[in-house]
Amino acid sequence: MATFEEIDRILAEKARLEGPRTGAGSPDGKLVLPYRRVGDIPATEPVGWLCEGILAVGEVTLLVSRPKAGKSTLARFLAACVLEGRPFLGRETRLGPVLMASAEDAPGWVRECFLRLGAAEHPDLYAVDLPLPPGMPALTSESLFATAKDAGARLVVVDTLQRCFPTLDINDYGQTVDLMGRFQSGAREAECAVLVLHHNNKRAGEYEDHSIGVMGSQGLFGTAAILASLTRDGRGAWLLTEGRYGRNLPKTLLEFCEDTMRYRAAGTEGEIRETERRQRVRETAERVLEIVRSSPGIARQDLIAETGGDTTICLDAIRELLSAGRIARDGQGRKGSPFTYRATEAGEDPDGLFE
Repeated sequence: MATFEEIDRILAEKARLEGPRTGAGSPDGKLVLPYRRVGDIPATEPVGWLCEGILAVGEVTLLVSRPKAGKSTLARFLAACVLEGRPFLGRETRLGPVLMASAEDAPGWVRECFLRLGAAEHPDLYAVDLPLPPGMPALTSESLFATAKDAGARLVVVDTLQRCFPTLDINDYGQTVDLMGRFQSGAREAECAVLVLHHNNKRAGEYEDHSIGVMGSQGLFGTAAILASLTRDGRGAWLLTEGRYGRNLPKTLLEFCEDTMRYRAAGTEGEIRETERRQRVRETAERVLEIVRSSPGIARQDLIAETGGDTTICLDAIRELLSAGRIARDGQGRKGSPFTYRATEAGEDPDGLFE
């Protein structure tokens, strides 16, 4: 007599051989959708990355920023990295041909930018002639990906969404979902990644959720596999990504070389803040040494006040100086016996404190 485990194995094998159920024999005549056991679904290969966390094969990445923030320049640098198989902001890329559909900049300027990038003469760099010649139908997603497939492109860049597809109503959820879905289908058929450049709205930067800053319908962000947000402040340009797969790129400060049109990652937001904090501690430590030399026995609160009143920074500086033996502490840190500080023989300067 068969055990329950044996019966389950027999039923599972029967389901695998029969494939998805179609509901053709439904007794009440209602359509039953094809379905199967989750365990019978064939295993799929992991996501194929053109650049991890930024470009995925068969998927759409939406790169957004305010106008003139540098997204076209950044996209061309990313394209050059893919062409050369070089890292992009510290992340490995997969070598492959690139198709540019750029309706934003003049063709001559696009060529000049790629010249500075050292990629203008690369045999696998292609550009769609936009605007299309008179008599040709308007650009469609189908014609774009047919061209990508013909060129063997592994990356397709659309710059920008509205300039390349001017009839699209970006505020219409149905239209945006339909077009982005066509991009995804085209990318999967052509086995390429798609980078779509688009603008932010006026609310960009007001919220921590960067998807709120995407101009138009939420269908754009909702159907993109990865959202890449390029922002600017007084320190420069910042890039971060949010996606369904892989490692997101944390908010990262970019350094730009105008001569070569290339970027480098200067550090994440957390790293930049820590660097700035350490610099403030170092500067405060220098001031603390000056004060304790001229006023030996100065109390902690007076020392904090003399260095500008930032308690946390001053205490960090004091701890660094104590640890390095540059200053000494007296007192018991209580009423009637407060902590006081004086310079030691080693307290000549703070060099080497933070190495």
